[in-house]
Amino acid sequence: QTEEALKDFLMLIKLAPYESDNYYNTGLLFKDKQKSGKAINYFKKAIEIDQRHAGAYLNLGIIMFNSKRYKEAKYYLDQAMKFDENNFITYFYLGKIAKEARDYITAVEFFEKSLREKTVKVKALIERGICFIALQQFDTAITEFEKAITTSEKDSECRGSEQQMLYARYFLAMAYESIRNPDKAIELWTFINSIKKNFKDVPDKL
Repeated sequence: QTEEALKDFLMLIKLAPYESDNYYNTGLLFKDKQKSGKAINYFKKAIEIDQRHAGAYLNLGIIMFNSKRYKEAKYYLDQAMKFDENNFITYFYLGKIAKEARDYITAVEFFEKSLREKTVKVKALIERGICFIALQQFDTAITEFEKAITTSEKDSECRGSEQQMLYARYFLAMAYESIRNPDKAIELWTFINSIKKNFKDVPDKL
């Protein structure tokens, strides 16, 4: 009941304007409602009250990343990591920023650290695989994509979405194609095509 929760937190802000978490939780609710502008204001207010509020820094970093404001995103994510080294989602987004800058080795290291957070584990494995493809380390890429698929299938807490698994298999096929193993690539493209017709260039590949 997002609307009711939002009303309650706005009331709590009036009752306890010195409590940073009231602003933080209000920011989370606005973020969930995709009202980033309002969310930013509340996260910044939380930081104004508590300059060590790692969660507010992290969410500001995510918003900035999604807006492709990578320099600002990195600043907020670095601050989040400074105040909470165990928030492993931070490493995932730092990895994404490094990947956008084509610093694939640094990206791989950040994604490795983010694997301890189950909610992003499968995504991090896929991202590592993509980085290894960019580095032309195709055998290592294959290992990462296969780990992503296996983890998603065997660990319900880490399960990836159907779209994520299609991408994992698509890039896995790309890696097999790169090491000249067309049989494995065709097997993967056929599977993808059976799940979703016209996924990327799979029909052309087949």
